[in-house]
Amino acid sequence: MDEPALESTAPSGPVDTLAKTVCCIKRDLASSRPAAQIAEPVPAVPSDEFQIPGDDLQLLHRFASENPIYRDSHESVLHGIRCIVYEGDANKYWLGSILHEASRAPFSPTWIASAYVLARLVKGLGYRQVIDVGSGDGRIAFCASVLGMDAHGIEIDAELARLQEQLSRLSSFGAHCADATEFDYAMMDSGLPAVVFVGGLAQMGGDVMASGIMDRLAAAGRKMPGWVFAGTMSPKYAPDPEGMHGWGRTMRRAGLRHAGTAALPSAWTFNHADDTQYVFASKP
Repeated sequence: MDEPALESTAPSGPVDTLAKTVCCIKRDLASSRPAAQIAEPVPAVPSDEFQIPGDDLQLLHRFASENPIYRDSHESVLHGIRCIVYEGDANKYWLGSILHEASRAPFSPTWIASAYVLARLVKGLGYRQVIDVGSGDGRIAFCASVLGMDAHGIEIDAELARLQEQLSRLSSFGAHCADATEFDYAMMDSGLPAVVFVGGLAQMGGDVMASGIMDRLAAAGRKMPGWVFAGTMSPKYAPDPEGMHGWGRTMRRAGLRHAGTAALPSAWTFNHADDTQYVFASKP
């Protein structure tokens, strides 16, 4: 099923160029086959291909350099862009994240640059509050806060939540250690247009988590927010007969319309030609 690309109205630059640039950088880095378990590039300086305020870019580098997931870094020219490649190992956090009975997906991070692009996209679509569930080390909430949004990360694993709280000091966002399907969403009802990110694939139980969150939001009397679902094109997962990279049935049952799809790199797609498909949805 063909799905339209997401059209961004973000006021701060050509976000579609940002997304394409991150994907091209990933392809160049993947071709060099780095030995590290995690290898993730962040452009070293703003450029025509990666237009970003210098202060924002500096904060992305601080997030990486102060994050214990990354143990080393080096400079590399990728897709003609000077980048800093951060290398490390997330296995410690991956193992911890799968021990929780209510966990719907092991920790495998979205790239920092991808998280920034996603935050720019939702801001351009008019959202002013970001709630990231299964937030890991909080990188999506961090990027949303860098862009001036009211941002919150909800993470069930205590060690990841502590890491998220530590990194939240770089930019003000709420770090919460909780099961997202049992969280009291009334406590963060700011009245701002909100969007919820769901990181777990539908085929791995993300659909169950999303349904539970929707029930909790309704119980809190909150208006149905916008949604960003992490989807996949991998043939190892059974396709959803209603498409949307695994999220078709969930969207239909919730009465959500498809607002677009953005393809961006993440740690779990680094060695694959396809990128993670972020499906945007909202009430008509």
